[in-house]
Amino acid sequence: MKNNRFYKILTLLIFISIILGLFLKPPNFNCKKKHKTTKEYILLTSLSLKNRIDRFYQEEDYYPYDLRRFQRYFDVKLDSFFEYQSFFRDYRLKLKYSFDDTFLIFTKDSILKEVYEE
Repeated sequence: MKNNRFYKILTLLIFISIILGLFLKPPNFNCKKKHKTTKEYILLTSLSLKNRIDRFYQEEDYYPYDLRRFQRYFDVKLDSFFEYQSFFRDYRLKLKYSFDDTFLIFTKDSILKEVYEE
């Protein structure tokens, strides 16, 4: 009788572990460096920032004035409203006068490096 109960509990635990294994995500042991300095990585991060800024422009007015919402949306730390205005001005000028994707590396080096420094 005790042996039968043990097997019922064991099959129940196996069944629960299979169900949880189907729905839970396995741990990711990906230990890559977050801050790479390759041109491809800089280009990709600049492209993602460009896409986020363009999406922000589609959702908001042409020049959004809400600094807190901007910082939350882009995950950028800006000290003041003036820094926020200059960030947009520099970004728009470089976007306007560039004809290929090389400006993104220039944008990353000049603007984002100053913004993301901690």
